[in-house]
Amino acid sequence: MYMKKNIKKKVLKKGSNIASTTITPKVPSLPLGTKNGKTVLKRGIKYPSGVSEAQKIDAFLTVLYVNGKKLTMRIKDLYVALLNRVKPFCNMYDLLPYESSTNDPSIRKKLEYCMGNLRRAGILSPANSDGTVTLLKIPAGIRISKNAGI
Repeated sequence: MYMKKNIKKKVLKKGSNIASTTITPKVPSLPLGTKNGKTVLKRGIKYPSGVSEAQKIDAFLTVLYVNGKKLTMRIKDLYVALLNRVKPFCNMYDLLPYESSTNDPSIRKKLEYCMGNLRRAGILSPANSDGTVTLLKIPAGIRISKNAGI
């Protein structure tokens, strides 16, 4: 005997899509270029980022300081974790690709600059041959909550 299976589909209510949209800061209209039919950033223009310097530093701390322990992490894995932490604050200029041949979003480059600044300040370990980074100390004036990194 053949029994027919009931398949239930999830249906979104009309009001549910309002909560799922992320709130991004209003970005002023600035000149964009095109390359190979895609919108790209123009060189020499300082585009605004939706991610502040404090949010970048907080992302580093929440990824590299978990449960009171300073972690060592591969840089390839670190960038993925950092991008996931700052993604809710990104705007269109953070996510557009650079005009060069790389596909890196602008926010990744800005996180690289932030990492360089943290290394020069002695907060992150210097560049090493095994491709890892370690949190050396917590910046002064930053309060870490008990749930940091969770």
